[in-house]
Amino acid sequence: MNSFLQSQGAYTGNFTPTGLSRADYLPLINSITRALQKMQASNGAIIDPVLNREDKFSSPAYAHCVSVLFKSGYAPLTDTAFLNSGMRAMTLSISEMTGNTVPDSHGDFFTVLLMQAYQNFNGIVPTATLSTWRTNLGRIAPGTVYHNSAQNWIAFNMSGEFMRYQEGLTTIDWVQTRMTSQVKSMGTDGLYQDTTAIDTTNKNLNGFSFAYDNVARMVLGVIARGGYAGTYSAELNRALWKGGWSGLLYQSPAGEVPTGMRSSHHLWNEGYAAANYEMWANQYKMAGYPNIAGAFKRAAMLSLAANKLWLQPDGAGYVTKARYAPSQKWGYMAYSGFADYNALAASVLGSAWQMSDSTILEQPAPADIGGYVLPVLSGFKKIFASAGGTYAEFDIRGDQSHNPTGLIRVHLKTSLPQLGPSDGAMAGHIASAQYWPLYPTADAAGLPNTGVGPGWLVSGTWKTLGAMQQLPTVTILEQTQARASFRVSYTIDSSSKLNEMVIVEPGGVTVIDSVIGGGINGLRIYYPMLLTDGEQTSTVSVNGNSVILGLRGKGSQFYMTNPSASLVRTNVTRNHRNGRCELIYADVGRTAEYHVTAWPVYTPVSVQRSSRTTPQRGPLIAYDGAFLQVEESGLHREEIRTLTGHLLWSNESRGRARYDLREVGHGAGVLMLMVKGEKGLSIRKMVR
Repeated sequence: MNSFLQSQGAYTGNFTPTGLSRADYLPLINSITRALQKMQASNGAIIDPVLNREDKFSSPAYAHCVSVLFKSGYAPLTDTAFLNSGMRAMTLSISEMTGNTVPDSHGDFFTVLLMQAYQNFNGIVPTATLSTWRTNLGRIAPGTVYHNSAQNWIAFNMSGEFMRYQEGLTTIDWVQTRMTSQVKSMGTDGLYQDTTAIDTTNKNLNGFSFAYDNVARMVLGVIARGGYAGTYSAELNRALWKGGWSGLLYQSPAGEVPTGMRSSHHLWNEGYAAANYEMWANQYKMAGYPNIAGAFKRAAMLSLAANKLWLQPDGAGYVTKARYAPSQKWGYMAYSGFADYNALAASVLGSAWQMSDSTILEQPAPADIGGYVLPVLSGFKKIFASAGGTYAEFDIRGDQSHNPTGLIRVHLKTSLPQLGPSDGAMAGHIASAQYWPLYPTADAAGLPNTGVGPGWLVSGTWKTLGAMQQLPTVTILEQTQARASFRVSYTIDSSSKLNEMVIVEPGGVTVIDSVIGGGINGLRIYYPMLLTDGEQTSTVSVNGNSVILGLRGKGSQFYMTNPSASLVRTNVTRNHRNGRCELIYADVGRTAEYHVTAWPVYTPVSVQRSSRTTPQRGPLIAYDGAFLQVEESGLHREEIRTLTGHLLWSNESRGRARYDLREVGHGAGVLMLMVKGEKGLSIRKMVR
């Protein structure tokens, strides 16, 4: 924390606020909620269009969303049909709780949603309706409708019971008797270790889920910020404070929650993160620390910006970060539902809106500045490294059902996060797994599990770092804004060791692999290429040692150096949490160096120029994402230079020229067409 505050104070890099504010939560909530309204039955239930029934907590979450939109004034009181739809969902959900008829026995999640909606609807719905709701909310029987076993479920039911206690509808006993186990679930870094979110049959491979870390910290924060003063209040507040900072440090520059274990890549992940960040922005503002408050506000707005990218044409959200029809259930978990997870995502954004303070201004956050390596080894088994807007996530021991071992995420500030890649490539799941991501069809057998990283040949079979099931030795090497690096060392066999150094810099991520000892004479370096996000297809340009991917107007590049080995496509597409991917690889010796960087994606562009003296054609500039091709000239001196001034072409050389921009260096992404006339050399056109 202190290191970040020093870095923030001395930060001189480019910082641009997102331009988002508290008000920007509401259009997103409204879009999803209006889509859900079309799924409502006459009795108030939200009917999932895939399951054709009411699913889990979709109805109370919908009621909460409607209450937020009316409380905020975003929905006008004259829209009585919309208001009545929220009231019907509220009445139904309360009756399901009091009658013990909750869909899928998910009553643990209902109460906090209903209590938030109840408070928001106060002054909006008729007094008699509010009074009836209050009476029935007081009849909820915790011992009947709550499971009281699953860990994050307990956190949910506690937050609901605390809100009932605040309203004078129950005692504090339920919360108090369960608080000790919840506080103990938060590690020394304050992150919530949800043991029910792991594969109970394969615990040795498990890591905890960052999705459930955010969920639990947010609902426990409802209790703490609500004024809980019980026996464990000091421990709870300290754990939440630590977790708030850990969560701030592990956010990627794309505003995303880390991948890892179950429920990753779901839209509600960033919603809960936004709510947590808003909560701490408020706390630091009240404590008189505006710069820290601004960093948390920045993180909240990055999370909101990440959520805004994932709306379907009908206004509902994609449940996961892939653009497929709901019926495909792409990357869903067995329990994921289209209606309930849309409602949950919108509902928690509503909670973030309610906690948001529009007077707090964005300040640079760790995701912008970097300068650190964050090892979260206990439980979560991850390493995060960040420098100047570039970010890497390394899984030191993947569970082999959700994530492989190794470098599984690279987020680059100017690229599309899903191209990174944003997760490793998994070939199915282990036999004993309890959960795993679902896809409409299974991949072919025998495909390797891998992130961006090495494999090696053993007795005619290729093994990968991605499939390693042992813990490595971890060494932090450097932590500056210009460079954050670490090394992991794995024992391959009794005589062989793999050393992998990961270097994160503002310009990209570099990995250096070496095999020490033993009979491993060659490595195969893999890179998962995202071929499609389900809606659009990536452009793929392979040229020798380099591949450049382009998707949605942004790009990334993977290339080999030392040695500059040629890349080979496998031409086998496979399931990936963000769509469909294909592995590309290079075979090298016992050492390898390779890189992942952002890459501008250009469309071919012709720059035309006319002279007052003689009509003429200016240089023709064309791009294919890796190469610049220039043709011709006129009477005046013309040059094309990179932004750093490197001369690529001038008309003194005439004719055609083709340049590999990868060899040009920093600044090649911006080109200047310069025309020298009587008054000297001047910039005529900037081309990105």
